[in-house]
Amino acid sequence: MSETGKQRRSRIELGYYRRPDAAARRRGRLVLLALVAAGAWVAAAPAWEGGAAGVRLFQQSRLASRGPLAGPHAMWDSSCEACHVPLAPMSDSRWRPALAWSKGAADRKCQTCHAGPPHHKNQLERDVPSCAECHKDHRGRDSSLLAMADAVCTSCHGDLERHADPSAGTLATAAHATEFDADPAHHPVFTPPPSGDDSSVGRILFSHGRHMAEGLVSAPGGAAFRYGSLEPADRERYGWSAGRDGAPVQLRCDSCHRLEVTPAAANPELAQAIVPTANGVMQPVRYERDCRACHPLDIDPKAPDRRVRHGLAPSVVADDLRRYYTAQAVLAEPTLLGRYVPARPMPGRPAPAQAEQAGKAADEKTLIALKRLFGTAAVDQARGGQDLPLGRGGCVECHEFKTMSRPLVDLEAAAGLAMKPVVARSTWYESAWFNHTPHRALECASCHPGATEAGEKIERILPKVEDCTACHAPARTRNGRAEGGAGMSCVLCHRYHNGDEPGGGLAATARMPAVPMTLEQFLSGGPTQSRDR
Repeated sequence: MSETGKQRRSRIELGYYRRPDAAARRRGRLVLLALVAAGAWVAAAPAWEGGAAGVRLFQQSRLASRGPLAGPHAMWDSSCEACHVPLAPMSDSRWRPALAWSKGAADRKCQTCHAGPPHHKNQLERDVPSCAECHKDHRGRDSSLLAMADAVCTSCHGDLERHADPSAGTLATAAHATEFDADPAHHPVFTPPPSGDDSSVGRILFSHGRHMAEGLVSAPGGAAFRYGSLEPADRERYGWSAGRDGAPVQLRCDSCHRLEVTPAAANPELAQAIVPTANGVMQPVRYERDCRACHPLDIDPKAPDRRVRHGLAPSVVADDLRRYYTAQAVLAEPTLLGRYVPARPMPGRPAPAQAEQAGKAADEKTLIALKRLFGTAAVDQARGGQDLPLGRGGCVECHEFKTMSRPLVDLEAAAGLAMKPVVARSTWYESAWFNHTPHRALECASCHPGATEAGEKIERILPKVEDCTACHAPARTRNGRAEGGAGMSCVLCHRYHNGDEPGGGLAATARMPAVPMTLEQFLSGGPTQSRDR
């Protein structure tokens, strides 16, 4: 028979819960013991500083660690105060503390060692994330501080106009970028900077297709350029081998385009240890290293060893040539040095005919040499209206005149000659960066398909988004062939800081800390920190 409520009331005291039983008393004692032990643990932890590796797990600085720091920060694994500020969160966007002084305190700790220049001059300060919002630490020694989710970037770049200050100027980049693919609505197309007109930087008159043809033949049926025409010191680097003096020259992409190499590889004793630098940037093409062998700046067929210096203004070249031919006249007639030359002509006593004749001869030879360098023209526009021989050669083989240049009919006209300036670009897409080193297994034409075509434009030679998405896309199978699978995150090609000057990189002056530190200060996390605290 079941127990009634009255029967249960007589058996159980109603206030039993006000007095702990034996089990509750045991639980209370255990909790108190745990608190006392934890307090003693924290109080005694400083005594273990510098102890054995196993005991270091009980140090105060490691009691709340979320995990090992990344490799660049490994020296501060046991110095939390090097990066953390009491009562200040690492990321202001996660939790806004009531104390106003703590806003940005963690960012200032980061900038003690490396300043973070603004992304762009038109950014809104209120939308700039904290350092720790993008650079996550405590993820292990081998983790990258640059690895982050695309959402960190697209949170602003998905609608960039909303996060840009309109008073700071026109938006210089795409207003909407959400992911990397060939759809212009998701990612902007690759747009190179203008390659040259009269209002901007002039470009070299150069054809990749003509230089990649066997024998460098400029026209069908033309004479081929052969290895025997090169100087012996230059032949091997352009593909020559013994017995091939009569073979036509065949250039490759790396005949002129070379990766930057480490300083050790530049040592003659380590000539075989050519190791490209980590950034994988191509060295700019230089005349003396890459062009001189086929395009020497000769001034006289009778003096093949005499050449002018490259990169000089035409007026300076004219002065150099005038001095050279004057010296040649003196060598031919040493008695000219023994003649007295008055400060001004004496009445009734004209200059010696021999000296006057030598001076005219030097001027004539100087003018002929200048026409050889600057007088022949590569295009009809540069040749029109000038009393010059036709053909190609000299400086105008590759360079263009400015429109103000006069016809080269006398030495005075040389002072008015001016060439369009040229900038050797190492970066064409300035809003991103590219590393050639991991892509060395590919043929150059895989990404630069227009380089072997005659009359090509620079826009055709440079890669397009479609060239990249063949690999940098989600893994897929197309026509029975696997494609994609390579990384495609934003940070693979873009860097946040120093956006208005992308070429500065890690060595940019704007990234330098305000105050250099001693080694002790650096290991302590800054000038105001100490490891003894």
